Amino acid sequence: MIAKELEVPVVLEKLEVLERRIVPYHSQLGKITAEHSKRKAGYQGEKNVSYYTQQLPESTLIFHNLRLPRNKSFFEMDLLLITSSFSLIVETKTLAGEIYFDPNFGQLIRTKADKKESFPDPLSQVQRQKWLFNEWLIHSVGSNIPIDYLVVVGNSSTLISTDPGKVHLYKKVIHANKLPLMYKDISSKFKSEILDLKTLRKIRNKLLKEHTPLQYDVLSKFRLTEKDIIKGVQCPACSTIGMTRKHGGWICNQCCTVSKVAHIQALKDYFLLFSNSISNQKCREFLKVDSPDVVNRLLRELNVSSEGKNKGKIYLAPEKIASLALK
Repeated sequence: MIAKELEVPVVLEKLEVLERRIVPYHSQLGKITAEHSKRKAGYQGEKNVSYYTQQLPESTLIFHNLRLPRNKSFFEMDLLLITSSFSLIVETKTLAGEIYFDPNFGQLIRTKADKKESFPDPLSQVQRQKWLFNEWLIHSVGSNIPIDYLVVVGNSSTLISTDPGKVHLYKKVIHANKLPLMYKDISSKFKSEILDLKTLRKIRNKLLKEHTPLQYDVLSKFRLTEKDIIKGVQCPACSTIGMTRKHGGWICNQCCTVSKVAHIQALKDYFLLFSNSISNQKCREFLKVDSPDVVNRLLRELNVSSEGKNKGKIYLAPEKIASLALK
């Protein structure tokens, strides 16, 4: 049973907006594009792994992308599976080419197009997650349960290798399509039921309550300011930014497309880049509309709450910005 769905990471949404709206030929554009591509590939790998979790027993609690507090910091798990007998932590990797696990120096070496790159050892990462999750269980819910771990490679064409004599690693590093079979093998080792239904529910609720999404300030990350961002409503047809408000709708000066709701995506962009609230003045500046009355009407028509009155009134972004829409 899926207890926490796999969702598009907010950081991925922010990078997509930033790549669309950064001023042309900006010196940071290359870094932004590279980061966006890396994050997008990572999400695709997690989607590939998620497909195979559908083949797991219905009694398995499935959590995607948990970030939990521990010792004044946080630790993250790409995928957590919990049953009454054991739990399994999965670290997902999406690296094309050939990956070599170097057990001597604790690193992962990726070779692609004759270029070698070194990455932190994902086995060490997931072992640390195991230790921290065990501590979290004892501290937060007063329970303990056997914890196993895997590194799952989301790209089916990736070649995996290691040193001769280290073949035991192949029991901990697998391609995504082997997850159901490996899960079955691991289940056979833990047959005793340790957690009752009440405790499982307690763990599920506590995990969901303590999950703390990472706050990612994409502008600060790339040392950008508001001046680096193109303002205006983007045409849904040709992607030109700068639609004109006319006769109760938006018209594109480039391709003449007309839209009644193009401003909604622009407001999503604003919430993702700048703030989770917006005033009438800020909205006018971003949409490039002169009339306060027009902007008030546009904001009132949305499924958002508000605070304050008159000039001090602000409109609050929904918890999930993607859900922003007309009432």
